[in-house]
Amino acid sequence: MQEQPTEPLRARTIYLGIGLAFALAVFSYFVYEIRTIVLVLLLTLLFSIIISGPVDYLARRGLPRGLGTLAVLVALIGGLWLGGVGVAPVVENQARQLAQDFPSLLDQGESLVNRLQNVFGVDLLGQLQPERISQAASSVFSGDTFNVVADIGGSIANALSLALVALIGTIYLVIRPVPLVNGFVSFFPAHQR
Repeated sequence: MQEQPTEPLRARTIYLGIGLAFALAVFSYFVYEIRTIVLVLLLTLLFSIIISGPVDYLARRGLPRGLGTLAVLVALIGGLWLGGVGVAPVVENQARQLAQDFPSLLDQGESLVNRLQNVFGVDLLGQLQPERISQAASSVFSGDTFNVVADIGGSIANALSLALVALIGTIYLVIRPVPLVNGFVSFFPAHQR
């Protein structure tokens, strides 16, 4: 015969389940709130893994890790700059072409909307009057221009500071990977490493 669990054991199990669900909810909220920090940490780890390969190669060739990291970063930045120089004229030509073709594309879009309006009998252009668009644009930028500029400036400063933190963290992890590796390995029992 199988014995029924006693009432205190059943209540303890229920409380344990509720506690675990609550702890999971609090942990999820915590991770959600620090998502930017987690993103920077993950980007730092990703960049350090990517950069550590060439740095390890240079270290095996006798170059110190600090100089190897600097050389790899300079080569990476130089490659990105050369790629940007190569792509910029194409993007510029495409932007000029779009600026030239935009009035005709707008006319084509308006004619398509008119055809759809005739087919379905719905007034689609009623909300797209040029006067309404200019009023909406002027109301957005009239009194809140300073707030908009401050928000954009704050966002740019935040992104640049996080990029700087990720860069410094990446450089540190590439130059001194031993503490990170030892810390990660210490999460596992010695007989399972």
